[in-house]
Amino acid sequence: MASILLRRKRVHNPHNNTSFEAQWAKDQAKLEARRANTAARNAAILGRLQKDPQQTERERIKQAADLREYMTQVKEQAARAKAADVKEAEEIVARENKIMREEADREQTKRDWSATMMKQNRDLCEYRYAARQAMTAKSKADDANLNVGDNHFMSRFGTSLQ
Repeated sequence: MASILLRRKRVHNPHNNTSFEAQWAKDQAKLEARRANTAARNAAILGRLQKDPQQTERERIKQAADLREYMTQVKEQAARAKAADVKEAEEIVARENKIMREEADREQTKRDWSATMMKQNRDLCEYRYAARQAMTAKSKADDANLNVGDNHFMSRFGTSLQ
């Protein structure tokens, strides 16, 4: 087992700061926020109970502001969603174009390879045909030379069988 002294040192993380003073400050901030919220709610209730026109106007203005803030958030969220959809559609189109280009390149490579092979085969066939023609012509020439030699000898000296 490894020694505790050989452990690596960890960097201080401010999120793990749990001193008594820091926790007390957080709790006090939460309590103040709750008190302010409760006071505003109680004032609104009292204003409605007493039918105070100023309080109803403040509530109407606050509700209108809340509604405007909510609508702004909804519009921003819709704009972000639309931008994300547009970006995704562009990525899909780009991917499809890339796949089509790769497929076209692959087909063109196949065509080029096939054309090269056909040309090499044609050249080989033409070479073999020319070699066969040359061999046939040489063979005919050799046969003609043999015949000419035989005929020449026979015509000059004749045969003893006659």
